[in-house]
Amino acid sequence: RGVKDLFINKWNHGENLSGFSGMEQLRSLRLYSPTRLVSLSGIEPLTNLTCIEIALARKLESISGVEGLSRLRVLGLHTCKKIRSGPGKRSQLAGYDLPVPVRQAT
Repeated sequence: RGVKDLFINKWNHGENLSGFSGMEQLRSLRLYSPTRLVSLSGIEPLTNLTCIEIALARKLESISGVEGLSRLRVLGLHTCKKIRSGPGKRSQLAGYDLPVPVRQAT
């Protein structure tokens, strides 16, 4: 049936989220201290994914490409000093759910 909810502590397998190919059933992804994560790109094939929670992503620069999510939460944003692109300004993100446009049905 596949994994639907996934929590990973100290995930260090890439600079984006493309490493989750083959997990199309995934609905919720929680990453704690993703040491190399720079961008949230690569989640496009995960069409069932509705929620991403990230904590202590020190190298995170881009939170764009998440339009299909209903919930994106970035915790410990003071550690994400490099965020330059994405929905909303850094000051609006600290510990709050981001307003993310709902994925349009095709």
